[in-house]
Amino acid sequence: MSEHSVLGKIKNLLVYARSKPRQGAAAAVVGTLLIVTCALLQHFIVSWAEDTSKEYAGKIYANIVPLLLGFIATHPLISIFIFLSSLLVAVLAHAYWVTAVKPHIKADVQPKRNGAEDWAKLAAQFSGESQFVMATWNRWGRPAQERWSVDICTEKFRALLTKAGTMLIASPVLSARLSKSVRDTADPAERWLNFLKGRNLLEDYVALPETLDDGTTANIYSGHIRKLAQRSEAVCIECEASELV
Repeated sequence: MSEHSVLGKIKNLLVYARSKPRQGAAAAVVGTLLIVTCALLQHFIVSWAEDTSKEYAGKIYANIVPLLLGFIATHPLISIFIFLSSLLVAVLAHAYWVTAVKPHIKADVQPKRNGAEDWAKLAAQFSGESQFVMATWNRWGRPAQERWSVDICTEKFRALLTKAGTMLIASPVLSARLSKSVRDTADPAERWLNFLKGRNLLEDYVALPETLDDGTTANIYSGHIRKLAQRSEAVCIECEASELV
């Protein structure tokens, strides 16, 4: 029995059904109906075309519309059976797609993500870092320039700051609440530090006058965020709470 014959295809479907009991049964039913319907359609149309004219059968693809209309006119009962079978196959295939296939595709394509859980995990990661890490902020000149520097900043800690700043933008809840200056900060790590500064966590704030080259005066600003890991941990917990609202 050839694998390409009707019985061969049905046999393959039954083997699949035994190997996957949950999905195979539905696939076997839908597939068998589809195979049988296509086989009947092929058999009756080809037989009718051969009976009508070998020349006409040779032009089946060029004359498919009049051929089908002629077949329906001469074989109404068979046409109705094929139509109903095709309709049943379509309904079953759609039901199978909606209930068995589509949910799995969505689960694979769309990551399972909970913002609150992400912030809780990040808070736990910050809690394991040194309490002596400190960030220093400076602003000077006209137009103003800003710079952050972090003491005792390991590669891992820098990655945590970058992750926190990235999550601020990724969260629809928190992103909508960010100030323009924080949102426009290109570097994710500095975005997180500016976010902390905006929550009044800057200590030792100093503003000193500076004489510029053109003779005008501008202020130099500076400040620190001490215990940066612990401050970040606390703010991550606050962000977690915001995601739950």
